Amino acid sequence: MAGGRLLERVDAALGDGLENLVVAHHRRRLLRQGWLHALDAGPGGWAGGEPPPRRGNRVEMLIDGSEALPAIARACEAARSSVWLAGWHFTPELRLAGSTLRELLAEVAERAEVRVLAWAGAPLPLFHPDRSEATAWTALLILPAGGSAGMTRPRGLPARPLGTWPVTSPFAGRR
Repeated sequence: MAGGRLLERVDAALGDGLENLVVAHHRRRLLRQGWLHALDAGPGGWAGGEPPPRRGNRVEMLIDGSEALPAIARACEAARSSVWLAGWHFTPELRLAGSTLRELLAEVAERAEVRVLAWAGAPLPLFHPDRSEATAWTALLILPAGGSAGMTRPRGLPARPLGTWPVTSPFAGRR
């Protein structure tokens, strides 16, 4: 029992240490770019700056996959002109409302523009998805469906684009 608690404490300490390193890294990068103020939220918890929030927008908090995945599937199915997905990672075989993400996007691509923007993957194969996995999965996800895809590195600069992507929206949406 004592060994289990020790392991939990070591795990927590390592996790906290890694989190602190990542936060410090991003703070330094933002400071060098003159954007440290981006971490400071204004009154009410909203970040300030331009452009200001616009009227008529709606935000819906989706806590986990049981809420988010069906909402993403419904938005994709209802799309008339475009579906744009941007995120950390997309798995082609992810099940959404009875079909895979790849099948859903292939169906949508027959009537609407489909674009996917995903992270390019970890530079070393110590973490997953690594760059080769991310490239392969993104290509399987969208290119056969007739859409386009792009990949970004953490700095947000294009890296090994698989297609054209005008970066505009960091969420799954429909128009």
